[in-house]
Amino acid sequence: MHTLTKLQKTQREEYHYALRMYFNEDFSLHKIMKNHFDVIVKNIVNDATPISIGFEELAEFYLMSALYAQSFCDDKKKRKELLTRASSYSYSLLVFFNKTCEEDHQSLVLMRKAIYLWSSTFLVGWNNKGIRVGSELIDSLNKQGSIIRYGCRLYPESWFLIDLYSLALHKSYDKEYVDYPENMKHYEEILQEWDTQDATKVDLFVYKLCELHVLIKEDDKDEPDTEYLNFNKSVMKLYPYTAIGYLAIRKIKGLRNPETFSHPLMNTPVTTMFLELNEPLEKPKELPYAKELLEKLHEKCPQVSVPDWL
Repeated sequence: MHTLTKLQKTQREEYHYALRMYFNEDFSLHKIMKNHFDVIVKNIVNDATPISIGFEELAEFYLMSALYAQSFCDDKKKRKELLTRASSYSYSLLVFFNKTCEEDHQSLVLMRKAIYLWSSTFLVGWNNKGIRVGSELIDSLNKQGSIIRYGCRLYPESWFLIDLYSLALHKSYDKEYVDYPENMKHYEEILQEWDTQDATKVDLFVYKLCELHVLIKEDDKDEPDTEYLNFNKSVMKLYPYTAIGYLAIRKIKGLRNPETFSHPLMNTPVTTMFLELNEPLEKPKELPYAKELLEKLHEKCPQVSVPDWL
């Protein structure tokens, strides 16, 4: 595995690149990105772009920004703001567009992306929201939705969190129908003993999940390096979302987790924030572009029940 120091050094280089096109030093929108989102939202309002595209772009952009902010932003309020914006858009994308709002097409999110966006709800302590999203994802696998269709065998780490949710929340799906990986051996022991009361074993499981996470690579040669959260970037290596999801689901089920962990990834700004979170982060008071997007959503899909906090 790369050393934590090397990952953090590379992340700093990525951050300086991000300052040139994604956000300013105070983590406000860079003019390039403001223009980008202005065009997307305008096209959505004019029915030239599906509504779900706006939610997906904003969910991933704000998650990227939030992950960098944990390391490079001194403003604690801003860090929380970015995290909750990411989680708000992630929740909305994965819930609204799975089966309730199909517009003129069926929305589809790459499985791997859907899972790390899902994990962002656990990252901010919105466990009830995380439970709802997990249910929607399994509905998709059960042909009762579209958001990840029948999944993709190329992403065993994504299936790990799906299987964990299925076991813990007792919501099954048909593995004969879905595009399930041929080999899940690295995750089998953790799934078999996911609810262990042995703190030492939990730490070992988290260590293994972190090691597996760092080894994930972006295999799609057509995936541009400028993609917000490309898996070859250090910002993603430093976001062990499978471990975060694992610990959150254990907590939801009333199981005790260790207070400290042996893997270095569990001592980074992102994971430290998660582990020290005693209360869920407050819902955002301002969600950029939400007014325009929600108005269009209501027009196209009046049956969608939008929470008051949005």
